[in-house]
Amino acid sequence: MIALNQYKDSTMKLHKNDLTAQQLFKLAIEEQESNHYEEAGGHYDQALLRANEMGLHGLSIDILLRYAWMSFLQGHNSKSNKLINQAKECSDTYAPQKIKLSAYLKIADFYLHLMKYREATGALAVVNSVLRKNTYPDIEAELLGLTAEIRKNEGFYNISIYCLKKQLALWVKLGNKLQCCKSMINISRIQATMGDFDGALMLLGRAYSTAKKHNYHDCQAESLIHQGELYFLMGDSINVSRCTEELSDLDNKLKLSVASISNNVYVCQVWLTLKDYAMALKLSMDLYKNLKRRKLARNTYVAELISIIGQAYLGLNDFQKSQAWLWKGFEYLFPYFPQNRHVSFRLIESLGLATYNLTNSTDSFELLEILDKTRLRMNSHYYRRHYFEQHIQSFDWQIIELLSKCKGSKIMLFRKGVIRVDLTSGWVFKNDITEIAKLSKQQRKIFRLLVEKRGYFVSMKAIVKAAGYYSSQTDKEYIDGLARYYISQIRKKIEYGDDKIIITEKGGYKIL
Repeated sequence: MIALNQYKDSTMKLHKNDLTAQQLFKLAIEEQESNHYEEAGGHYDQALLRANEMGLHGLSIDILLRYAWMSFLQGHNSKSNKLINQAKECSDTYAPQKIKLSAYLKIADFYLHLMKYREATGALAVVNSVLRKNTYPDIEAELLGLTAEIRKNEGFYNISIYCLKKQLALWVKLGNKLQCCKSMINISRIQATMGDFDGALMLLGRAYSTAKKHNYHDCQAESLIHQGELYFLMGDSINVSRCTEELSDLDNKLKLSVASISNNVYVCQVWLTLKDYAMALKLSMDLYKNLKRRKLARNTYVAELISIIGQAYLGLNDFQKSQAWLWKGFEYLFPYFPQNRHVSFRLIESLGLATYNLTNSTDSFELLEILDKTRLRMNSHYYRRHYFEQHIQSFDWQIIELLSKCKGSKIMLFRKGVIRVDLTSGWVFKNDITEIAKLSKQQRKIFRLLVEKRGYFVSMKAIVKAAGYYSSQTDKEYIDGLARYYISQIRKKIEYGDDKIIITEKGGYKIL
């Protein structure tokens, strides 16, 4: 094991049995980050045993939570839940009160990463009940931060900002400038989501000034990244260039830390967005080689970097290299999928386009099946409801463009977001009349991907039954009643971008 051998060299070749719980924990993390899960599991078990023997309950809880996360990444959900329950039991039974509160905050954060908001809220409720009787300002500040994250993900942006402002006031009172910077950056993100770009930029400027004054280089970089993104959305290319240059100047101070890698990946992404594929390829390839040379190629940012390289080759019409890099990125990223969904979707999307252009066939449909499987891995109602609303719309349009190139289908997009699909003996969407013929198996798969998976309709069957009223006059009374029943089930407002669509009683739709 490379990580263990390196550690032995740096500690005068200590025997593994002589390592402390903290050292074993560190080794386990190194092995996990290198995807050596079996070795990491052994180190976690030994570290946990050693920590329990020494009565280091705070460390035991940290080990259990990290071990639980690794088990989840491997797909061992039952083991992950068991380890979480052990962490709760250890917190309740042995840990002093403040360590217990800290542990429950970490448990809430764990559930937050899994998008299990009910469980996360339950863990925070334990902390909140103790804080009613005792005062721990730092714990309260962390509690407010996690509460804000949950409310933000649920779409309650005003409540989230309120919590973060209270958190910021506590950090100011405690004199913690680093956490003040982080709070300001988090508030600015939500302001930007709500469309208040000016307010977000003002707060990011304050965060940047504070971080620069106290030499918090990571916060400086994060502030510049978000400023650059907002200026890019506003079409302010001069300020985008300024932020990019300042990020480059920070690299010498950051020395390829996580923040530095993030900065450089962001710069590559900017060039890709500007469609300067040659520059994006050069910068991303140089960074990838640099990380590999310094043995940092297992960092999760590398998956996004590989995605950029593949997309750059795709833009340069080198489909073979694009396909090779994108497959490499997808295989590398899969264990980290819950943390990097947006990268996974971009990889699959680009991979589908590269495969289509390379083979000039419909083989890329296999990638859409992969996409369905990766969605199912999340097994979360929230994932389908919220994540698609937030991030997946543009991706779906790109899939439609991919499908439009496939033989036997013609798909047109309208400005208002109305989709007109013309498949051989399949669906035909016309202005106010929906006409349905029998779908083939492949056509059902396409339409299910485009419509049902977006969560906008009750089911494929409901739509077919409701609209069937217009395509058949057989047993008109029965079909009429059935159609009205299903329409009542699915009548609701539907969002397509900035537009609202309502299903009408007759099965058509109208745009508000």
